[in-house]
Amino acid sequence: MDTSPTLLPHPFHDNDLIRQLSDYCANMGISMYDPNAIDLYCASVQTALSAALTRPTVIFGTRTQQMFFYVASSLPSVQFITLEDNTNSYSIVKGLRRPDYRIRLINNREIFVEVKNHSPKRYLETYIATKPYLDSLRRYAKYHNKVLMFAIYWKHWNVWTLTRLSAFKKKNDKLRLDFMDAIMHNEMSMLGDFMLGTVPPLSLRFVSPDDFVCRPDAEGIATFKIGRIDVVAGGKVLTDPVQKNLATYMLMFGNWQEEHRKSDVRDGTIRSFEIGVAPTEVSGTQPFVFVGSLSEMISRQFRRRTVKDDKVTLINPNDEPGNYGVEVPTILTGLDLRLWVFHMLPKNSKRRPDFPMPSGRGEKRSITMPKKHAHGQAEVQW
Repeated sequence: MDTSPTLLPHPFHDNDLIRQLSDYCANMGISMYDPNAIDLYCASVQTALSAALTRPTVIFGTRTQQMFFYVASSLPSVQFITLEDNTNSYSIVKGLRRPDYRIRLINNREIFVEVKNHSPKRYLETYIATKPYLDSLRRYAKYHNKVLMFAIYWKHWNVWTLTRLSAFKKKNDKLRLDFMDAIMHNEMSMLGDFMLGTVPPLSLRFVSPDDFVCRPDAEGIATFKIGRIDVVAGGKVLTDPVQKNLATYMLMFGNWQEEHRKSDVRDGTIRSFEIGVAPTEVSGTQPFVFVGSLSEMISRQFRRRTVKDDKVTLINPNDEPGNYGVEVPTILTGLDLRLWVFHMLPKNSKRRPDFPMPSGRGEKRSITMPKKHAHGQAEVQW
């Protein structure tokens, strides 16, 4: 019997491997065909990786960069995204720093995005960057005639903000951006991000078959048989596949944390029970409660794929980018799942952008301003 280990397909491209080996050998002054070249290179990589895994800032910074890639690729206004700082380049212009990503939007506009993870000890601690660092990024963007944006992940809030350099405030040789300024100047809507609200609670209802009797015994133990599972939103059972999928998505990845449990007991027989979520507080002046933004829910999904027991286990999941979003119905009125969609505009926004349909890429629709307490779409400007 062959007990040799099975070699799994590696995720590396041959040209990348050869290039990295060649770079190492060039630094060592040896040929890449040297009999010891591969062993020396692998030993060097092992040492470097072992050291990198002990540096939390490297782990979290790299993971946040990958998270933004999954967030942006799953938002409806992003047509194309690529790493900008991962290619060979040469320039006679000095003092340039390449940002993390180049993004093409569905209106064919291109922007540069620099990604940062902000995880301070205090929740509202200001993000601080040095002026030379930001100036080098600004010069690169100006050289390429592109807008430079800063995507900051505020870890404690699970919130992404996308701001221009003008949102930063200068103090001495540092530039600062506090959380409230970042929110007021946030342009995540440029990527197609939006806030979702609905009527609570959201739950899964497990229903027993009509011909099955589930009755607890003297010790309170019962056997329950699942006949079907209903998706319930605001007390209504959803039947439309798109609405069911969206409600389940919000249930799993939304901001509601309060557990919702309910059971249907008739004549001592358990007919069904519900497990779901509800908001901690409900306002009496409006019929809906915010579930969260699409970027927040994508980030929470990404976290569940890359974190276990509050420890980062992967930098990026083994999932196809662009598949972490969710389809939102085109027409919001007349649905069993009552929805409110809010497009958040930055402070002092001078124009009303065309928002893409949440249900797909490349299509656009006009925004219908809802009447008071009527579910629909709205834009909110700080």
